[in-house]
Amino acid sequence: MRKNAFSFAALGAMLALALSLAAANAQNARSWVASNGNDAGPCTKAQPCATFARALLLTNAGGEINCVDRGEFSGGVGLTIAKSITIDCNSAQGRFSPASPQPVAILVSAASTDVVVLRGLDIDGNGISALGIDLAGGAALHIEKCVIRNFSATGLGLPAGILFSPLTNSVAELLISDTRVTDNGTGTPGGAGILVRPAIASGVTKAILTRVEARNNFFGIKADGTQAIGGVINLTVRDSVSTGNAANGIVGTGSANGAAIVMMIDRSTSSHNVAGFGVIADGPKTTIRLGGSSIAGNINGVGASNGGVLQSYGTNEISGNSNDGLAALTPIGGLTASGPIDVTADQTVIENVHVSSTSGSCITIERGVSGTVIRNSEIGPCMGNGVEGTRINGLSIFDSYIHPENPVNSGNNCCDSRDGIFLMDSSNIDVEGNVIAFGESNIEVDGLTGTNVFKGNFLLNPTGGSPRGQNFQAWSGSGSNSGITFSFNYTLTSQDPKYPYPGNPEDNVNFGHTSNSSATDNYIVGGWSPSGCGLISDTSTDTLSFLRNRIYETGQCGIGVASGTTITVDSNKIFNDNPVPNGGNTGIYVANYGGGQCGNITVTNNTSYAQTSFWANGDCGSIPDPGNNILDAAAFAVLNPFLITNPPPLIPPMPKNCAAASPWTTQTSVAACGRPLLSAKAR
Repeated sequence: MRKNAFSFAALGAMLALALSLAAANAQNARSWVASNGNDAGPCTKAQPCATFARALLLTNAGGEINCVDRGEFSGGVGLTIAKSITIDCNSAQGRFSPASPQPVAILVSAASTDVVVLRGLDIDGNGISALGIDLAGGAALHIEKCVIRNFSATGLGLPAGILFSPLTNSVAELLISDTRVTDNGTGTPGGAGILVRPAIASGVTKAILTRVEARNNFFGIKADGTQAIGGVINLTVRDSVSTGNAANGIVGTGSANGAAIVMMIDRSTSSHNVAGFGVIADGPKTTIRLGGSSIAGNINGVGASNGGVLQSYGTNEISGNSNDGLAALTPIGGLTASGPIDVTADQTVIENVHVSSTSGSCITIERGVSGTVIRNSEIGPCMGNGVEGTRINGLSIFDSYIHPENPVNSGNNCCDSRDGIFLMDSSNIDVEGNVIAFGESNIEVDGLTGTNVFKGNFLLNPTGGSPRGQNFQAWSGSGSNSGITFSFNYTLTSQDPKYPYPGNPEDNVNFGHTSNSSATDNYIVGGWSPSGCGLISDTSTDTLSFLRNRIYETGQCGIGVASGTTITVDSNKIFNDNPVPNGGNTGIYVANYGGGQCGNITVTNNTSYAQTSFWANGDCGSIPDPGNNILDAAAFAVLNPFLITNPPPLIPPMPKNCAAASPWTTQTSVAACGRPLLSAKAR
C-alpha cells in the first residue's frame, strides 16, 4: 500500500482536474516564468508567469517551460505533472521550495507514454516537506543538473529526495544525471536520497543514475523490493558518489515474494557513510554487481545478507573500512565444473575449477610428475582423496577449498582412502591458504623430503578415528619425513551441528617418523580422544620444534612428547580445562609411549593450564626446569577466558593470493577466490 503522497481518490480527482484545466488552457509550445512574473499573464517570454503550476497549464503536452531568471517558482505549494513536459531552467536555476509542508514537492503521475524532463532546478524541502520528486507514473522521468535537498519531514510519509514508486505495471524509467541529492530522510522512518520502491505486481522498474552525488542523507541510494509482488528493479549507478550518509551508502533490499533487484555499480564511490555498509546486497532476490568502484572509510565496506549476492568484477578498490567485508564478494566468472583429474605432465596448472568425483580421488598426480600447481579451486566431494600423489616433486596447492566428504563407515578408518591431501615419498611441497575439511585425515604426508611448507591453512573436522583422524599427520613412507614447516595454521575439530560432518580425531596435529621439522604459531582447537593430543611428537622423531602455538581444549593433552630426541617445546599457550574421561588430562607431558629413543627434551617459556599442567615420567631423561614455565593457577589467571585472551584467526589465516571460497571463510584481508588471480588492490 502506498504511504506517500495522497489517497488514490484524491490523486484521481487531482489528475482529472489537471487534465481538464490543461485541455482548456494549454496554448504555448514554450512557456516562461520569471522572478517578477505574473500568473495572470500568458507565460510568454515578454509576459512570463510567476509559477510552474500556471506555466504548466498554459503549455501544450510535449512543450517546454523555461526560466527567464533565477527565482522561486512554487507559489508556496506542490506541483503535479500529468503530461509530457520539459521544465528547463539550466541557464538560471529555478528554485522550487514550497513554504508550507507538502507530502510531495513535485509529483509526476503521467500516462504510460509521457516523458517528463526536469533540468536545472533547486528543489528544497526546508525540512518541512517529505518528498522532493515522486515518480508515480509515466514512460520516463529525466532529472538533469538538479539539486534536491532537505526533505526530512516525518508524519507526511517516507521522506526522500527522489522516490520512484510506480503505481501501474507499465514499464517506467527514471534517469538521473549530474544531480546532487543531499540531507534527505531521517532515522525514523528512514528514507533516502534516492529511493526506488515500486508498489506494484510483476512490474519492471528501471533507474539509471549517472554522475549523481548522494550526500548526508539517511540511506544514500536504495532499491527496495519489499513493497512489490514479483517483478524486477533494474538499477544502474555509474560515475556516482554516495558519501556521508547516516546508514548504508548504496543498498538493495528485498524479500522472497517481492521484486527481484538487479543492480550494477560502475566506476562509483561509496565512502565515509556513518553506519551500515558502503554497499550491501540484502534479500534472496537481490544481486548487486560491482566494478571499477571505490569503497572506503565506512564502518563496513561491502556485505551480503539474507541470501543477497554481491558480485565483483575484480576491478574495485575496497580498503580503509573498519571491516572491508571482502569475504562477501562473489567473483564474477565462477568455477568450471570438472570430473576427476589425472595429472600426467610436468608443470600442470589447475585453477578456477570445481573438481568432484563419484569414483576414486578427485585429483591424482602420477608418479614422477613435477611442478604441479593447484590454486583458486574447489575440490570435493570425492569418493577418494581430494589430492593424492606418490613420488612427485614440487607440488603447490594454494587458496583452494578441499572437502572429500565421504567418511569410511568404520570406527577405525584406515588408511588414507578419504584424506583431503595424501602424499607419499614426495618432495618440495607447498600448501598455503587453503580450507581443508572433512577428510579421514585432512593432510597426511608420509616420507617427505626437501623443503615442505604447510602455512596459513584452515583444517576442519577430520572424520577418521584412530589410527587416523588427524587434521595434520606426518608419518613414514619408504623413509621418514624431513624439512617440514607447519606454521600459522588454524586446526579445528568440533561437533557443532553447523558442520555437516563432526570431527572424530585421534590427535589434532601429529608428527611421527619426522626430523628437522617444526610446528610454529598455529592455533589448535578441539579433541576428545582419551589417548590423543592437540600437538604430539610421536614415534621416531628427531630435532623437532613446537614454538608459539596456541592450544585450546584438545582432549587429554595439549602437547605430548611421546618419543623423540632433541625436541623443543617453547613459548606455547595451552588451556585444557575440560578433562576427558579415562585420559591423562595434561597440558604438556613427556613420556616415552612411542618406544625408541627419547631424550634431550627442552620445555621452556610455556603457559599451560590443565588438570595436570605438566607431567614427565622420567623415561625420556631429565627435563631441566628453567623456572620460566607458567603453570596451574598462575596460567589460568593469564589465559582465562582463552577465546578472549587468544581469539581465533580468520579463516583461512594466511591466504596466498586470495581467500579460498568456502562456507567457512571469514578472511577479509584479500578478495575471495574463484576468478583469475587479482592484484592486491583489485577486488
